[in-house]
Amino acid sequence: MPTVQFITSLKISALAALLTAVLLWLSPGSSDVGAVEPGVNCSSYTDGVCVIDMGDIWLCNPSYQEAVCPTSILVGDIVRWDYPSSAVLMHTTTECGADCDAPTLTPLWDSGQMDPGDTFEYTFTTPGDYLYFCTIHPTSQLGLIRVLEEAPPGLVGDVNCNDEVNAIDATLILQLVAGLLDELPCHENGDTNLDGAINAIDATLVLQYVAGLIDTLPP
Repeated sequence: MPTVQFITSLKISALAALLTAVLLWLSPGSSDVGAVEPGVNCSSYTDGVCVIDMGDIWLCNPSYQEAVCPTSILVGDIVRWDYPSSAVLMHTTTECGADCDAPTLTPLWDSGQMDPGDTFEYTFTTPGDYLYFCTIHPTSQLGLIRVLEEAPPGLVGDVNCNDEVNAIDATLILQLVAGLLDELPCHENGDTNLDGAINAIDATLVLQYVAGLIDTLPP
C-alpha cells in the first residue's frame, strides 16, 4: 500500500474511532441523561408548549418507568403535564433540586396532587437542567427538563447549510479533517470553538450540542 494511502487510512480509522467513542458516550445508555433537539419526549410541541404525558407509573412513555425521562425545550417555553382521565392513581410533578434522592424543600414548581384528568403548567425562563419527580411515586416517575437557549445567529456548527445542527454536521467536519472533503458547504460555521481551526474537537462540540450537554455553540 502506498505511504500516502496508508497514512490516510490511519487518519480515517482514528477519526472513526473518535466519533464512535463520542457517540457511545452520548448514547441513551450513558450515565448522563441527555435529550437532544427541542421537543424531544414531548407528546406535542407547538407554539412553545411542550406537552408531557403522565402514566400511572411512568413519564413520557412506558419505557421510562423507573428511569429519568429527558425532555428538551427552549427558554420561554411552557411545559404542560397531562394526566389522562382514564388513569387510576394520583401523582405530582415536583422539581427536585440537585438530587431527587434528597429533594429540595423549596422546589421551583410543585403541582400538588394531580387526579386523573388534571393538567399542570410551568414556564421555564432560565437555561439549565431541572430534575423532577412524582413525590407519591419517587422511584418510578422521574424526569429532567433541559432548557436550551435559542440557536445563535449564523448557526455555528451548521456546515451543510440546512439551517440545523445535527450529527451529520459532525460527520462532515470529520471527513474534512480526514482529507475526504476539501471544503464544507458552509465552511465558516465549522470552527465551533472559534479557535481559528476546524478539527475533531469541533465535531465533538457539535455532538455535545446536539445531545444537550452544552447549550450553545460556541460553548
